[in-house]
Amino acid sequence: MKKWVWAFILLMVAAAPDSVWARRELLDQVIAVVNDEPVTQSELDVLLRPLYDQFREEYRGEELVVKLNEARQKLLNQLIEDRLVYQEAVNQKIEVDQSEVDRAVAEFRKRFPSEIAMEEVLREQGLALTDLKE
Repeated sequence: MKKWVWAFILLMVAAAPDSVWARRELLDQVIAVVNDEPVTQSELDVLLRPLYDQFREEYRGEELVVKLNEARQKLLNQLIEDRLVYQEAVNQKIEVDQSEVDRAVAEFRKRFPSEIAMEEVLREQGLALTDLKE
């Protein structure tokens, strides 16, 4: 009888669509809070990834770890500062006109020899043109 009970429980757990075994969710770690707004590890990782690849080519061992930690702290400080500026802009009801966004994107495009080169750089940083406009 015990075998049947365990077999039934195992079958139910395996067949349940929302079971722990059927679905895995990654939880994003909150690394800072700016006026009740979280800054997550994944946000920092998106910014850190290109630097990590670059630093791996330039540094080794302990020096790599030190450089990455310095970059991580600078990027985290920048994320926090950006959140504060954004929150203040919202508080002051500052809005950006679409023509300003278009002008800024056009200036950004000028930095690259082609549209493909620009998209490749954005992709390496985990971004798309829509992210840049936002």
